[in-house]
Amino acid sequence: MSQNLSKSYSIYREILLLTRSRSYLSIGINILFSLLLLVTVYSLFGYQTYFFALVYFILLVSLIRWIHLIAFDFMSHRIWHLFFSVLTAATGFFWSVLIYLTLSLYHTDIKVVTLIQMIFSGIMATASYSLALSKRDYYMFGIQLILAPMMFFILNNESQLNNGVLFASLSLFFILISLVRRDYAKQCFNVLNQKNELRLIINSFPGGVSVIKNKKYIYVNELVSQFTEIQPNLFVNEPVGFARGDDAFSTMYDQFEKSNLKSVTQEVFLTIGGLSKLFLLIFKRMEEDDSIIIAITLDIHDQRQNEMALQSVAKMAALGEMSSSLAHEINNPLAVISAQVTQLSRIIEAVTFPESEKSKLEVGLHRIYKTVFRISEIIKGLRQIARNDTSDPKQITKIQDVVKETISLCETKCRNYGIEIKYNMDGEGAWVSCHPAQLSQVILNLLNNSIYAVETLPEKWIEISHKKFQGSLMLRVRDSGNGIDKAVVDKIMTPFFTTKPTGRGTGLGLSISKSIIEQHDGEFYYDSGEKNTTFVINLPLSPEPEGVITF
Repeated sequence: MSQNLSKSYSIYREILLLTRSRSYLSIGINILFSLLLLVTVYSLFGYQTYFFALVYFILLVSLIRWIHLIAFDFMSHRIWHLFFSVLTAATGFFWSVLIYLTLSLYHTDIKVVTLIQMIFSGIMATASYSLALSKRDYYMFGIQLILAPMMFFILNNESQLNNGVLFASLSLFFILISLVRRDYAKQCFNVLNQKNELRLIINSFPGGVSVIKNKKYIYVNELVSQFTEIQPNLFVNEPVGFARGDDAFSTMYDQFEKSNLKSVTQEVFLTIGGLSKLFLLIFKRMEEDDSIIIAITLDIHDQRQNEMALQSVAKMAALGEMSSSLAHEINNPLAVISAQVTQLSRIIEAVTFPESEKSKLEVGLHRIYKTVFRISEIIKGLRQIARNDTSDPKQITKIQDVVKETISLCETKCRNYGIEIKYNMDGEGAWVSCHPAQLSQVILNLLNNSIYAVETLPEKWIEISHKKFQGSLMLRVRDSGNGIDKAVVDKIMTPFFTTKPTGRGTGLGLSISKSIIEQHDGEFYYDSGEKNTTFVINLPLSPEPEGVITF
């Protein structure tokens, strides 16, 4: 129902636009014929007060109609049409009175009668053009006009033959003009319906459509208007690039327009609403006219983001399977090693050794035990972060445990690069409701970004700290970097934006991290007030679970 109303209103507005443009001709004809009749009567019979008064009224109504046409965009279309109908009826009334009065007084003068026939024919022909699309307005005007010779024929008993011929000729002309108007209106309505249906189809297309000829827009659909926040009619006859400046769209159009290619397709970034988004841009030349180029703009940003996310999920799933198998294979020998270390420790305690030798053996066994424990923690952290727990309910988790398990995955890498990890997570335990694997993924992403940023710096450190504040947990990941360039700060959370070289980053890490934290009812942001590069995670605190022993 809403589509039908929208379609009817669109056609109605198109009719008003055509009526408006044609009404300027009607106003000009009315002014011209009224002045011609006035001059003729004045030259033949002198000054006539009522003639001047009627012509004055016609000129005044024409002036009001002209002002009313200019006001088309400043009032409701329904109200505008109502005023249009009233002014049209007023014009028809004054012309009817003027023609009747002229025939009553000067019907014996062949010059005046001929002029009246010419004026009547000209005005009706103009009405069939300017009012053809409005049946009500046309007949409201035309019937008033034909009433003038009809009333003159009925009320004037002199020279019945001449009067009858005049009335018959004018009536026949009125009928013929009305038939032509009807056929023209049918054809025009068919064209408008087809045009409106085509517009609805193009506006339903899930992408922006622009038709460009000789580097100027001749049509854009509603989606282009939404992208640019500019009304479609304002694009007409404007040059390419006027809406967004010299962006990727304009650059690609210029290259395609200068080439001999029939079509081209390319993925580009366009700024929409202040955000840089990925689009599939297609340019194609019309086969009938090479000067006409159709540009199609498809928003594939979310699609690409979902594809990258699915790839990431697939990789994590594969890593999860691998880590489970790896943990099983490694944990068994680790259990044997751990048991042997315990047994050796007991033997050392039972057997008498020189104190110096005994101390060396204990230190060696302690190192073995710590290494076994560290390998076990790495496997545990790997299984935790690789596990897809999005479908599981959230758990009340101690944030220190998540951070420790995540750090264990980066310790060796940091040691190889000479990076110090400062872990300030001591003190009272902090509990949050979360998916531990997702939270670990966010922290690991920040750690990897920090490692990449400081690996070439003379001072290399990464600090993780937390504090409780008004029912929230603030987790800060800070490194020795000097902050992020102000030129890119606003873009770092944008999907696919990265400052890393090809192969080192996808540009999805921070955007996914932000999404994960927001799904946990938290905040994720870059703290530009810090001297060093600092990212902050705010999460709502949860009460400590009952029966948990903390140390």
